[in-house]
Amino acid sequence: MKSGYRKSTIAILLFGLFALSIYGQNNNVLNHITAKKNNVNISKGGNVLIDIDILLNGADISSNRQLVLTPVIKGANNRVELPPVVVNGKKRARLYKRSLSLSGKRDNSYSVINANKKTLSTKIPYKTSVSYEPWMKKASVYLIEDLCGCGGAGEEYATLLIANGIDYAAFKGDFAPSVNFIIPQKEEIKKRDESGDAYIIFETAKWNILPELDNNSRELGKIRNSLQYVREESTTQITSVSIKAYASPEASYDLNLNLSEKRANALSDYVRNLYNIPAGILTAKGMGEAWSDLERAVSADSRIEHKSEVLRIIRSSSAYDEKERQLKGIAGGGPWNYMLHNLFPRLRRSDYRIEYTVPHYSVEKGKELLKSKPNMLSLEEMYQIAYTYEEGSRPFNDVFLQAVKSFPDDKIANLNAATANILAGNIPEAKEILVQYESDPDAWNSLGLVYMYQNNFQQAQYYLEKARDRGVNSAKENLRSLEKIKEQYKTYLRDKAEFEYK
Repeated sequence: MKSGYRKSTIAILLFGLFALSIYGQNNNVLNHITAKKNNVNISKGGNVLIDIDILLNGADISSNRQLVLTPVIKGANNRVELPPVVVNGKKRARLYKRSLSLSGKRDNSYSVINANKKTLSTKIPYKTSVSYEPWMKKASVYLIEDLCGCGGAGEEYATLLIANGIDYAAFKGDFAPSVNFIIPQKEEIKKRDESGDAYIIFETAKWNILPELDNNSRELGKIRNSLQYVREESTTQITSVSIKAYASPEASYDLNLNLSEKRANALSDYVRNLYNIPAGILTAKGMGEAWSDLERAVSADSRIEHKSEVLRIIRSSSAYDEKERQLKGIAGGGPWNYMLHNLFPRLRRSDYRIEYTVPHYSVEKGKELLKSKPNMLSLEEMYQIAYTYEEGSRPFNDVFLQAVKSFPDDKIANLNAATANILAGNIPEAKEILVQYESDPDAWNSLGLVYMYQNNFQQAQYYLEKARDRGVNSAKENLRSLEKIKEQYKTYLRDKAEFEYK
Protein backbone atom coordinates (compact mmCIF):
# COMPACT_ATOMS: atom_id res chain seq x y z
CA MET A 1 0.00 0.00 0.00
CA LYS A 2 2.76 2.42 0.95
CA SER A 3 4.68 1.43 -2.17
CA GLY A 4 1.69 2.26 -4.38
CA TYR A 5 1.18 5.57 -2.61
CA ARG A 6 4.86 6.43 -3.08
CA LYS A 7 4.69 5.60 -6.80
CA SER A 8 1.57 7.73 -7.24
CA THR A 9 3.22 10.64 -5.45
CA ILE A 10 6.32 10.37 -7.63
CA ALA A 11 4.16 10.22 -10.76
CA ILE A 12 2.24 13.34 -9.74
CA LEU A 13 5.48 15.17 -9.00
CA LEU A 14 6.97 14.17 -12.35
CA PHE A 15 3.80 15.25 -14.16
CA GLY A 16 3.89 18.57 -12.32
CA LEU A 17 7.52 19.13 -13.30
CA PHE A 18 6.68 18.22 -16.91
CA ALA A 19 3.73 20.64 -16.93
CA LEU A 20 5.86 23.43 -15.47
CA SER A 21 8.50 22.73 -18.11
CA ILE A 22 5.93 22.96 -20.90
CA TYR A 23 4.44 26.17 -19.48
CA GLY A 24 7.91 27.61 -19.09
CA GLN A 25 8.74 26.85 -22.70
CA ASN A 26 5.47 28.32 -23.98
CA ASN A 27 5.75 31.37 -21.78
CA ASN A 28 9.22 31.80 -23.24
CA VAL A 29 7.62 31.94 -26.69
CA LEU A 30 5.37 34.79 -25.62
CA ASN A 31 8.37 36.61 -24.18
CA HIS A 32 9.83 36.62 -27.68
CA ILE A 33 6.91 38.56 -29.18
CA THR A 34 6.89 42.35 -29.36
CA ALA A 35 4.94 44.92 -31.34
CA LYS A 36 5.98 48.30 -32.74
CA LYS A 37 3.35 50.98 -33.19
CA ASN A 38 3.77 52.84 -36.47
CA ASN A 39 0.40 54.57 -36.49
CA VAL A 40 -2.77 54.12 -34.46
CA ASN A 41 -5.26 56.94 -34.92
CA ILE A 42 -8.72 58.09 -35.87
CA SER A 43 -8.94 59.50 -39.36
CA LYS A 44 -11.13 62.28 -40.63
CA GLY A 45 -12.97 59.74 -42.80
CA GLY A 46 -14.41 57.99 -39.75
CA ASN A 47 -12.05 55.04 -39.46
CA VAL A 48 -9.61 53.81 -36.88
CA LEU A 49 -6.34 53.09 -38.66
CA ILE A 50 -4.05 50.41 -37.21
CA ASP A 51 -0.48 50.23 -38.54
CA ILE A 52 1.85 48.07 -36.46
CA ASP A 53 4.76 45.67 -36.88
CA ILE A 54 4.50 42.38 -35.01
CA LEU A 55 7.99 41.11 -34.24
CA LEU A 56 8.86 37.49 -33.51
CA ASN A 57 12.35 37.46 -32.03
CA GLY A 58 13.47 33.83 -32.02
CA ALA A 59 10.05 32.49 -30.95
CA ASP A 60 10.04 28.72 -30.43
CA ILE A 61 7.13 27.35 -32.52
CA SER A 62 7.15 23.57 -32.22
CA SER A 63 5.83 21.46 -35.08
CA ASN A 64 2.44 20.69 -33.51
CA ARG A 65 1.65 24.13 -32.09
CA GLN A 66 -0.24 27.14 -33.33
CA LEU A 67 0.28 30.76 -32.28
CA VAL A 68 -2.62 33.16 -32.83
CA LEU A 69 -1.90 36.90 -32.58
CA THR A 70 -5.03 39.05 -32.48
CA PRO A 71 -5.02 42.88 -32.32
CA VAL A 72 -7.94 44.12 -30.21
CA ILE A 73 -9.49 47.55 -29.72
CA LYS A 74 -10.79 47.58 -26.14
CA GLY A 75 -12.78 50.18 -24.24
CA ALA A 76 -14.40 50.14 -20.82
CA ASN A 77 -17.40 48.07 -21.95
CA ASN A 78 -16.72 47.31 -25.61
CA ARG A 79 -14.14 45.53 -27.71
CA VAL A 80 -13.48 44.75 -31.37
CA GLU A 81 -11.21 41.91 -32.43
CA LEU A 82 -9.33 42.51 -35.65
CA PRO A 83 -8.33 39.74 -38.10
CA PRO A 84 -5.66 37.55 -36.46
CA VAL A 85 -2.21 36.53 -37.59
CA VAL A 86 -1.85 32.75 -37.41
CA VAL A 87 1.57 31.12 -37.05
CA ASN A 88 1.58 27.36 -37.55
CA GLY A 89 4.28 24.85 -36.75
CA LYS A 90 5.28 22.46 -39.53
CA LYS A 91 2.76 19.69 -38.78
CA ARG A 92 0.07 22.09 -37.62
CA ALA A 93 0.26 23.91 -40.97
CA ARG A 94 -0.90 20.75 -42.78
CA LEU A 95 -3.77 20.23 -40.31
CA TYR A 96 -4.79 23.88 -40.64
CA LYS A 97 -4.94 23.68 -44.42
CA ARG A 98 -6.85 20.37 -44.32
CA SER A 99 -9.42 21.66 -41.80
CA LEU A 100 -10.16 24.70 -43.97
CA SER A 101 -10.57 22.49 -47.01
CA LEU A 102 -12.94 20.10 -45.22
CA SER A 103 -15.05 22.83 -43.62
CA GLY A 104 -15.33 24.89 -46.79
CA LYS A 105 -15.04 28.01 -44.66
CA ARG A 106 -13.21 31.12 -45.75
CA ASP A 107 -10.00 31.92 -43.90
CA ASN A 108 -10.60 35.29 -42.25
CA SER A 109 -7.08 35.60 -40.88
CA TYR A 110 -5.05 38.69 -41.70
CA SER A 111 -2.17 36.40 -42.65
CA VAL A 112 -1.05 32.82 -42.09
CA ILE A 113 2.62 32.05 -41.56
CA ASN A 114 4.16 28.61 -41.64
CA ALA A 115 7.13 28.18 -39.33
CA ASN A 116 9.32 25.75 -41.25
CA LYS A 117 11.99 26.05 -38.58
CA LYS A 118 11.44 25.54 -34.87
CA THR A 119 12.78 29.01 -34.05
CA LEU A 120 11.14 31.86 -35.93
CA SER A 121 12.39 35.44 -36.26
CA THR A 122 10.39 37.68 -38.56
CA LYS A 123 8.63 41.03 -38.87
CA ILE A 124 4.94 40.92 -39.73
CA PRO A 125 3.63 44.26 -41.07
CA TYR A 126 -0.01 44.67 -40.03
CA LYS A 127 -2.23 47.40 -41.49
CA THR A 128 -6.02 47.54 -41.29
CA SER A 129 -8.90 49.87 -40.45
CA VAL A 130 -12.33 49.61 -38.84
CA SER A 131 -15.26 52.00 -38.68
CA TYR A 132 -15.00 54.45 -35.82
CA GLU A 133 -17.53 54.27 -32.97
CA PRO A 134 -17.76 56.90 -30.21
CA TRP A 135 -16.57 54.52 -27.45
CA MET A 136 -13.26 54.06 -29.32
CA LYS A 137 -12.26 57.64 -28.45
CA LYS A 138 -11.01 56.43 -25.06
CA ALA A 139 -10.11 52.89 -26.10
CA SER A 140 -6.68 51.25 -26.26
CA VAL A 141 -5.17 48.72 -28.63
CA TYR A 142 -3.76 45.39 -27.44
CA LEU A 143 -2.21 42.31 -29.02
CA ILE A 144 -3.63 39.04 -27.71
CA GLU A 145 -1.03 36.27 -27.88
CA ASP A 146 -2.58 32.81 -27.71
CA LEU A 147 -0.38 29.73 -28.01
CA CYS A 148 -2.94 27.16 -26.93
CA GLY A 149 -6.41 28.38 -27.84
CA CYS A 150 -7.14 28.63 -24.13
CA GLY A 151 -8.83 32.01 -24.39
CA GLY A 152 -7.14 33.61 -21.42
CA ALA A 153 -6.35 30.65 -19.16
CA GLY A 154 -2.85 29.55 -18.27
CA GLU A 155 0.67 30.60 -19.08
CA GLU A 156 0.17 30.22 -22.81
CA TYR A 157 -1.94 33.36 -23.13
CA ALA A 158 -0.77 36.97 -22.83
CA THR A 159 -1.92 40.51 -23.59
CA LEU A 160 0.50 43.13 -24.93
CA LEU A 161 -0.38 46.85 -24.85
CA ILE A 162 0.29 48.54 -28.19
CA ALA A 163 -1.38 51.95 -27.84
CA ASN A 164 -2.72 53.49 -24.65
CA GLY A 165 -5.51 55.53 -26.16
CA ILE A 166 -6.27 56.42 -29.77
CA ASP A 167 -5.47 59.92 -30.97
CA TYR A 168 -6.98 61.94 -33.76
CA ALA A 169 -4.84 61.59 -36.89
CA ALA A 170 -2.03 64.11 -37.30
CA PHE A 171 -2.41 66.62 -40.11
CA LYS A 172 -0.91 65.64 -43.44
CA GLY A 173 -1.05 68.16 -46.24
CA ASP A 174 -2.29 66.98 -49.62
CA PHE A 175 0.12 68.30 -52.22
CA ALA A 176 2.54 67.19 -54.93
CA PRO A 177 6.08 68.41 -54.23
CA SER A 178 7.89 70.22 -57.02
CA VAL A 179 11.57 69.31 -56.87
CA ASN A 180 14.72 70.10 -58.77
CA PHE A 181 17.81 67.91 -59.05
CA ILE A 182 21.23 69.44 -59.64
CA ILE A 183 22.99 68.29 -62.82
CA PRO A 184 26.58 67.28 -61.92
CA GLN A 185 29.47 68.35 -64.11
CA LYS A 186 31.18 65.75 -66.24
CA GLU A 187 34.54 64.45 -65.00
CA GLU A 188 37.06 64.90 -67.79
CA ILE A 189 39.43 62.33 -66.28
CA LYS A 190 37.88 59.86 -63.85
CA LYS A 191 40.51 59.27 -61.20
CA ARG A 192 39.82 56.74 -58.45
CA ASP A 193 41.74 55.08 -55.65
CA GLU A 194 41.56 52.16 -53.26
CA SER A 195 43.49 52.50 -50.03
CA GLY A 196 43.89 50.86 -46.65
CA ASP A 197 46.34 49.64 -44.05
CA ALA A 198 47.83 46.22 -43.43
CA TYR A 199 49.49 45.07 -40.20
CA ILE A 200 52.23 42.77 -41.43
CA ILE A 201 54.12 40.92 -38.68
CA PHE A 202 57.89 40.66 -39.12
CA GLU A 203 60.42 38.73 -37.13
CA THR A 204 62.47 40.91 -34.77
CA ALA A 205 64.84 43.23 -36.67
CA LYS A 206 63.96 41.46 -39.98
CA TRP A 207 61.98 42.43 -43.04
CA ASN A 208 61.20 39.17 -44.83
CA ILE A 209 57.52 38.82 -45.82
CA LEU A 210 56.23 35.61 -44.18
CA PRO A 211 52.60 35.02 -45.27
CA GLU A 212 52.21 32.08 -42.86
CA LEU A 213 53.25 34.11 -39.80
CA ASP A 214 50.48 35.10 -37.39
CA ASN A 215 47.69 37.01 -39.28
CA ASN A 216 49.87 37.97 -42.25
CA SER A 217 47.79 35.98 -44.72
CA ARG A 218 44.68 37.96 -43.79
CA GLU A 219 46.51 41.31 -43.81
CA LEU A 220 48.15 40.63 -47.18
CA GLY A 221 44.68 39.68 -48.38
CA LYS A 222 43.56 43.28 -47.86
CA ILE A 223 46.01 44.43 -50.54
CA ARG A 224 45.11 41.49 -52.76
CA ASN A 225 41.37 42.24 -52.53
CA SER A 226 41.90 45.92 -53.35
CA LEU A 227 43.99 45.06 -56.40
CA GLN A 228 41.48 42.45 -57.47
CA TYR A 229 38.62 44.96 -57.14
CA VAL A 230 40.41 47.26 -59.56
CA ARG A 231 41.82 44.70 -61.98
CA GLU A 232 38.73 42.54 -62.46
CA GLU A 233 37.14 45.46 -64.32
CA SER A 234 39.09 45.35 -67.59
CA THR A 235 38.47 48.98 -68.48
CA THR A 236 40.51 50.34 -65.55
CA GLN A 237 44.14 51.46 -65.79
CA ILE A 238 46.32 51.45 -62.67
CA THR A 239 48.48 54.58 -62.57
CA SER A 240 50.29 54.09 -59.26
CA VAL A 241 50.66 51.78 -56.27
CA SER A 242 52.32 53.29 -53.21
CA ILE A 243 53.34 51.62 -49.96
CA LYS A 244 54.40 53.37 -46.75
CA ALA A 245 55.72 51.40 -43.79
CA TYR A 246 55.83 52.56 -40.16
CA ALA A 247 57.70 51.32 -37.09
CA SER A 248 57.11 51.48 -33.33
CA PRO A 249 59.60 53.46 -31.19
CA GLU A 250 61.75 50.71 -29.72
CA ALA A 251 65.51 51.09 -30.24
CA SER A 252 67.02 54.15 -31.94
CA TYR A 253 65.13 56.35 -34.37
CA ASP A 254 67.72 55.88 -37.14
CA LEU A 255 67.53 52.12 -36.77
CA ASN A 256 63.75 52.14 -37.00
CA LEU A 257 63.76 54.47 -39.99
CA ASN A 258 66.11 52.11 -41.81
CA LEU A 259 64.00 49.11 -40.75
CA SER A 260 60.78 50.71 -41.98
CA GLU A 261 62.41 51.45 -45.37
CA LYS A 262 63.53 47.84 -45.77
CA ARG A 263 60.08 46.54 -44.80
CA ALA A 264 58.37 48.92 -47.24
CA ASN A 265 60.68 47.74 -50.03
CA ALA A 266 60.10 44.09 -49.09
CA LEU A 267 56.33 44.52 -49.25
CA SER A 268 56.68 46.41 -52.52
CA ASP A 269 58.70 43.56 -54.04
CA TYR A 270 56.16 41.02 -52.75
CA VAL A 271 53.27 42.88 -54.40
CA ARG A 272 55.18 43.41 -57.66
CA ASN A 273 56.15 39.76 -58.00
CA LEU A 274 52.76 38.40 -57.00
CA TYR A 275 50.57 40.70 -59.08
CA ASN A 276 52.89 41.64 -61.95
CA ILE A 277 52.75 45.36 -61.20
CA PRO A 278 55.11 47.37 -63.47
CA ALA A 279 58.08 48.72 -61.51
CA GLY A 280 57.56 52.24 -62.79
CA ILE A 281 54.22 52.72 -61.03
CA LEU A 282 55.13 51.06 -57.72
CA THR A 283 56.76 53.14 -54.98
CA ALA A 284 57.78 52.33 -51.41
CA LYS A 285 58.80 54.59 -48.54
CA GLY A 286 59.83 53.98 -44.94
CA MET A 287 58.20 56.49 -42.59
CA GLY A 288 60.12 55.67 -39.42
CA GLU A 289 58.50 55.72 -35.97
CA ALA A 290 54.76 56.48 -35.83
CA TRP A 291 54.71 58.99 -32.96
CA SER A 292 51.50 60.75 -34.01
CA ASP A 293 49.70 57.39 -34.07
CA LEU A 294 51.08 56.64 -30.62
CA GLU A 295 49.70 59.93 -29.31
CA ARG A 296 46.22 59.09 -30.64
CA ALA A 297 46.39 55.57 -29.21
CA VAL A 298 47.40 56.80 -25.75
CA SER A 299 44.70 59.51 -25.76
CA ALA A 300 42.03 56.92 -26.57
CA ASP A 301 43.18 54.31 -24.01
CA SER A 302 41.54 54.66 -20.58
CA ARG A 303 43.64 51.91 -19.00
CA ILE A 304 47.09 53.43 -19.37
CA GLU A 305 48.54 54.77 -16.13
CA HIS A 306 50.15 58.21 -15.76
CA LYS A 307 48.49 59.20 -19.05
CA SER A 308 49.03 62.94 -18.67
CA GLU A 309 52.77 62.46 -18.11
CA VAL A 310 53.01 60.03 -21.04
CA LEU A 311 51.23 62.47 -23.35
CA ARG A 312 53.36 65.38 -22.16
CA ILE A 313 56.53 63.54 -23.17
CA ILE A 314 55.10 62.37 -26.51
CA ARG A 315 54.02 65.92 -27.39
CA SER A 316 57.28 67.53 -26.28
CA SER A 317 59.88 68.86 -28.71
CA SER A 318 62.57 66.51 -27.40
CA ALA A 319 64.45 64.26 -29.82
CA TYR A 320 62.72 60.95 -30.49
CA ASP A 321 65.35 58.86 -28.71
CA GLU A 322 65.15 61.16 -25.70
CA LYS A 323 61.35 60.74 -25.62
CA GLU A 324 61.83 57.00 -25.59
CA ARG A 325 64.29 57.25 -22.69
CA GLN A 326 61.90 59.44 -20.65
CA LEU A 327 58.92 57.20 -21.30
CA LYS A 328 60.83 54.15 -20.07
CA GLY A 329 61.53 55.99 -16.81
CA ILE A 330 57.91 56.69 -15.82
CA ALA A 331 56.75 54.68 -12.77
CA GLY A 332 59.49 52.09 -13.06
CA GLY A 333 58.67 51.35 -16.69
CA GLY A 334 55.03 50.31 -16.12
CA PRO A 335 53.41 52.56 -18.75
CA TRP A 336 56.20 51.74 -21.24
CA ASN A 337 55.66 47.99 -20.86
CA TYR A 338 51.91 48.46 -21.25
CA MET A 339 52.41 50.40 -24.49
CA LEU A 340 54.99 47.91 -25.70
CA HIS A 341 52.53 45.02 -25.51
CA ASN A 342 49.19 46.74 -26.17
CA LEU A 343 49.80 49.79 -28.38
CA PHE A 344 53.06 49.29 -30.27
CA PRO A 345 51.86 46.36 -32.43
CA ARG A 346 49.25 48.68 -34.04
CA LEU A 347 51.97 51.18 -34.94
CA ARG A 348 53.82 48.72 -37.18
CA ARG A 349 51.56 49.09 -40.16
CA SER A 350 51.90 49.46 -43.90
CA ASP A 351 49.63 51.90 -45.72
CA TYR A 352 48.83 51.19 -49.36
CA ARG A 353 47.13 53.25 -52.03
CA ILE A 354 46.16 52.11 -55.50
CA GLU A 355 45.37 54.93 -57.92
CA TYR A 356 43.67 54.21 -61.23
CA THR A 357 41.59 55.76 -63.97
CA VAL A 358 38.36 54.54 -65.51
CA PRO A 359 36.77 55.52 -68.83
CA HIS A 360 33.37 57.09 -69.36
CA TYR A 361 30.67 54.44 -69.49
CA SER A 362 27.46 54.02 -71.43
CA VAL A 363 24.19 53.95 -69.51
CA GLU A 364 23.93 50.18 -70.02
CA LYS A 365 27.44 49.53 -68.70
CA GLY A 366 26.81 52.05 -65.91
CA LYS A 367 23.77 50.13 -64.69
CA GLU A 368 25.89 47.00 -64.49
CA LEU A 369 28.62 48.76 -62.50
CA LEU A 370 26.08 50.47 -60.25
CA LYS A 371 25.35 47.05 -58.75
CA SER A 372 28.94 45.88 -58.33
CA LYS A 373 31.39 48.83 -58.50
CA PRO A 374 29.45 52.08 -58.14
CA ASN A 375 32.61 54.02 -57.21
CA MET A 376 33.82 53.64 -60.79
CA LEU A 377 30.94 55.77 -62.03
CA SER A 378 30.82 59.55 -61.95
CA LEU A 379 27.98 61.56 -60.45
CA GLU A 380 27.07 62.69 -63.94
CA GLU A 381 26.82 59.08 -65.13
CA MET A 382 24.63 58.19 -62.14
CA TYR A 383 22.41 61.15 -62.94
CA GLN A 384 21.99 59.88 -66.53
CA ILE A 385 21.13 56.40 -65.21
CA ALA A 386 18.54 57.81 -62.79
CA TYR A 387 16.68 59.58 -65.57
CA THR A 388 16.13 56.35 -67.47
CA TYR A 389 13.50 55.69 -64.77
CA GLU A 390 10.37 57.62 -63.92
CA GLU A 391 11.13 60.56 -61.63
CA GLY A 392 10.20 59.68 -58.07
CA SER A 393 10.03 55.94 -58.70
CA ARG A 394 11.96 53.65 -56.40
CA PRO A 395 14.71 52.81 -58.95
CA PHE A 396 15.07 56.54 -59.69
CA ASN A 397 15.45 57.45 -56.01
CA ASP A 398 17.76 54.53 -55.31
CA VAL A 399 20.34 55.79 -57.82
CA PHE A 400 20.68 59.11 -55.97
CA LEU A 401 20.82 57.37 -52.60
CA GLN A 402 23.61 55.15 -53.94
CA ALA A 403 25.42 58.18 -55.34
CA VAL A 404 25.79 59.80 -51.91
CA LYS A 405 27.29 56.57 -50.57
CA SER A 406 29.93 56.69 -53.30
CA PHE A 407 30.54 60.43 -52.90
CA PRO A 408 29.70 61.15 -49.23
CA ASP A 409 31.52 64.50 -49.15
CA ASP A 410 30.15 65.89 -52.41
CA LYS A 411 27.59 68.70 -52.07
CA ILE A 412 25.67 67.81 -55.22
CA ALA A 413 25.47 64.13 -54.22
CA ASN A 414 24.12 65.12 -50.80
CA LEU A 415 21.55 67.62 -52.05
CA ASN A 416 20.26 65.25 -54.73
CA ALA A 417 20.04 62.45 -52.15
CA ALA A 418 18.01 64.76 -49.90
CA THR A 419 15.63 65.50 -52.77
CA ALA A 420 15.31 61.78 -53.53
CA ASN A 421 14.52 61.17 -49.86
CA ILE A 422 11.73 63.76 -50.06
CA LEU A 423 10.19 61.94 -53.04
CA ALA A 424 10.53 58.63 -51.18
CA GLY A 425 8.83 60.07 -48.09
CA ASN A 426 11.96 59.88 -45.94
CA ILE A 427 11.57 63.39 -44.52
CA PRO A 428 13.78 63.04 -41.39
CA GLU A 429 16.62 61.66 -43.54
CA ALA A 430 16.24 64.53 -46.00
CA LYS A 431 16.28 67.12 -43.23
CA GLU A 432 19.39 65.60 -41.64
CA ILE A 433 21.25 66.26 -44.89
CA LEU A 434 19.75 69.65 -45.70
CA VAL A 435 20.40 71.38 -42.37
CA GLN A 436 24.11 71.13 -43.21
CA TYR A 437 23.46 73.32 -46.28
CA GLU A 438 20.83 75.74 -44.94
CA SER A 439 22.89 78.73 -46.10
CA ASP A 440 23.28 77.28 -49.61
CA PRO A 441 20.72 78.52 -52.20
CA ASP A 442 20.74 75.09 -53.88
CA ALA A 443 19.19 73.61 -50.73
CA TRP A 444 16.42 76.18 -50.11
CA ASN A 445 13.64 74.67 -52.22
CA SER A 446 14.15 71.23 -50.66
CA LEU A 447 14.34 72.74 -47.17
CA GLY A 448 11.04 74.50 -47.82
CA LEU A 449 9.47 71.17 -48.80
CA VAL A 450 10.80 69.46 -45.67
CA TYR A 451 9.20 72.11 -43.47
CA MET A 452 5.96 71.83 -45.44
CA TYR A 453 5.84 68.12 -44.68
CA GLN A 454 6.53 68.87 -41.01
CA ASN A 455 3.72 71.47 -40.92
CA ASN A 456 6.16 74.25 -40.07
CA PHE A 457 4.59 76.69 -42.49
CA GLN A 458 6.54 79.73 -41.36
CA GLN A 459 9.93 78.11 -42.05
CA ALA A 460 8.60 76.57 -45.26
CA GLN A 461 7.57 79.98 -46.56
CA TYR A 462 10.89 81.52 -45.51
CA TYR A 463 13.02 79.08 -47.53
CA LEU A 464 10.65 78.82 -50.50
CA GLU A 465 10.58 82.59 -50.90
CA LYS A 466 14.38 82.72 -50.73
CA ALA A 467 14.51 80.02 -53.44
CA ARG A 468 11.89 81.83 -55.54
CA ASP A 469 13.87 85.05 -55.34
CA ARG A 470 16.87 83.13 -56.71
CA GLY A 471 14.80 82.16 -59.76
CA VAL A 472 13.87 78.58 -58.77
CA ASN A 473 10.62 77.83 -60.59
CA SER A 474 9.88 74.79 -58.41
CA ALA A 475 9.74 77.11 -55.39
CA LYS A 476 6.99 79.16 -57.06
CA GLU A 477 4.85 76.04 -57.48
CA ASN A 478 5.52 74.95 -53.91
CA LEU A 479 4.50 78.37 -52.58
CA ARG A 480 1.16 77.99 -54.34
CA SER A 481 0.78 74.56 -52.76
CA LEU A 482 1.69 76.04 -49.38
CA GLU A 483 -1.26 78.45 -49.50
CA LYS A 484 -3.63 75.54 -50.18
CA ILE A 485 -2.09 73.53 -47.34
CA LYS A 486 -2.66 76.40 -44.91
CA GLU A 487 -6.37 76.30 -45.78
CA GLN A 488 -6.40 72.52 -45.38
CA TYR A 489 -4.81 72.93 -41.96
CA LYS A 490 -7.51 75.38 -40.82
CA THR A 491 -10.17 72.86 -41.81
CA TYR A 492 -8.27 70.11 -40.01
CA LEU A 493 -8.14 72.14 -36.78
CA ARG A 494 -11.91 72.75 -36.94
CA ASP A 495 -12.62 69.05 -37.50
CA LYS A 496 -10.30 68.03 -34.70
CA ALA A 497 -11.81 70.52 -32.25
CA GLU A 498 -15.30 69.28 -33.14
CA PHE A 499 -14.22 65.67 -32.61
CA GLU A 500 -12.61 66.41 -29.23
CA TYR A 501 -15.68 68.33 -28.07
CA LYS A 502 -18.02 65.37 -28.67
